[in-house]
Amino acid sequence: MRKRFALAVLAALALVIAAAVSPASAEQAPDSAPKIALPHNCVNYYPEAAVRANAEGTAIVAFTIGADGFVKEPKIEKSSGNADLDAASLQCVAGWQYIPARRGGAAVDAPWKTMVQWKMHGGVDYRLMAHCARFHELTGKMFSGISGVTVLTYRVMPNGMLDDIAVAQSSGDKGLDDATQNCLREMRYNAQELDIPTTGIPGHAVMDWQSEYRRGVPLAPPFPPGLTPPVPLASGPCEDMVRAKEPTRDGETALEFTVATDGSVRDVTVTRSSGTPALDEATKTCVAGWRFDPASDGDVPYAVKWTFSVLWRAGQPPEGVEKL
Repeated sequence: MRKRFALAVLAALALVIAAAVSPASAEQAPDSAPKIALPHNCVNYYPEAAVRANAEGTAIVAFTIGADGFVKEPKIEKSSGNADLDAASLQCVAGWQYIPARRGGAAVDAPWKTMVQWKMHGGVDYRLMAHCARFHELTGKMFSGISGVTVLTYRVMPNGMLDDIAVAQSSGDKGLDDATQNCLREMRYNAQELDIPTTGIPGHAVMDWQSEYRRGVPLAPPFPPGLTPPVPLASGPCEDMVRAKEPTRDGETALEFTVATDGSVRDVTVTRSSGTPALDEATKTCVAGWRFDPASDGDVPYAVKWTFSVLWRAGQPPEGVEKL
């Protein structure tokens, strides 16, 4: 399974839309409007308290762009509905710089306003859940009387590692909470895709263990409508291993196994023997190492029962391997 996860688990997206405020009279109108001197981006200001609370909203900030190009007297004209987001909007806007408006060749103050939209990305990342599920065995009994949902906060650092990992909401089971933390400690982000400050970017992850347990119970054919079947990712090593044991008699090895939500193969069993135990075992060992793009409904992976068979002909390479 690819260990690079969507940046949907990062804390937030902050969209900035700016607009001039109409002057009171034509005489006050500048000859040229202010222009942005440096790109405006508030994502690094997303408050960690707002991340933990899953808070979103849009704040409108009114201010004056001074003749020196700096922001003066920013104030909230319309609240986002969250005090932390409002405070972050003011803090972010206060640091902006502009090329000032001009009138008659001279730089002048100009009224301005901007809209800062704070939006959390996603919520549950199902691919992350599938990856983290291998850190703890799941059974139906463990979810009795607990929420089964662990929420973690963290910071993505410039080197792509996660720091300050903490449980913001317990699943009700310490083992599950610890497993989620251990999983995130192993993760790495491609830091080149983000402009990450030295202090890092706050983020959060939601691990719905109970949902992962339900999706981890393998579905048997016929599959529900809309379910995309699993697709094998590689076959070279398997082909080499099986070809190394050419048969001395005709036969067929049929296997049944589970393709898990993380794309790994589990619980491989021989449902039909070729009559040569060594060939059956070679095929079983080989298939156990396969990796799949798991079955899915949209972005949600599901475990499924899957089968594979190899036809053996005496003195010949096996048939069916080339179809992987």
